[in-house]
Amino acid sequence: MCTKIFFLQTNYIQQPLPPGSSTGAGGLNGQSGALGAGQQMSTGLTTFYQFWFVHLIHIFCTIHPGFI
Repeated sequence: MCTKIFFLQTNYIQQPLPPGSSTGAGGLNGQSGALGAGQQMSTGLTTFYQFWFVHLIHIFCTIHPGFI
């Protein structure tokens, strides 16, 4: 099967790691995060991954069915 599920949460890219958390789980205010890269980076990466993994992988797997 050529479908790979890759889910990237925008919050984990956009928001910084909460104080006292080693996993990125929400802190006292409930805001999860990990990288602290900002909104522009999180939107760009999420859009890139959506295009790459949803569209290009399916096209490639159609051309080369034994790839995955």
